[in-house]
Amino acid sequence: MAVVRDFGLLVGREGTIDGETAVWLRFYDREGNLVLLPEEAAQQRAEQAEQLAEQERQRAERLAAQLRAMGVDPDSV
Repeated sequence: MAVVRDFGLLVGREGTIDGETAVWLRFYDREGNLVLLPEEAAQQRAEQAEQLAEQERQRAERLAAQLRAMGVDPDSV
């Protein structure tokens, strides 16, 4: 990787973009983290949203089970 001092970016290469494997010029921040392409950033946000939704589903299931154990129908509250 080479440092582009004016922008504070590192330049490197990655292997696959849009399903095509090749040598691609990519940028990294000062900490060495890949600067995501817009499509990659959108995919990452979608994955994070799905993980959060799954955590919330699990939490709701646990709370419903606790209510049932207390004799309360979770659908009636």
